[in-house]
Amino acid sequence: MGSGEDIGIDMSGKVEGWVREKVKEWLDEARTTIKEVQRIAHSEQSEVIKARMDLVLARWKELESGFRGWIETE
Repeated sequence: MGSGEDIGIDMSGKVEGWVREKVKEWLDEARTTIKEVQRIAHSEQSEVIKARMDLVLARWKELESGFRGWIETE
């Protein structure tokens, strides 16, 4: 396996485009998951499960923010 230095053309544009599309997919997934977690958390009666769902929700919101931030800065 080579270092890539033998490639005669710059593929950075294609790679960035591919990464951008993946990040958009992940952003959509994060948004969908946030909605689902919010739905579950709001309908749950157990305070312990609500607290756990709040932690899950916080993590997904962090992911969403990171994905959105990456797309907006590029």
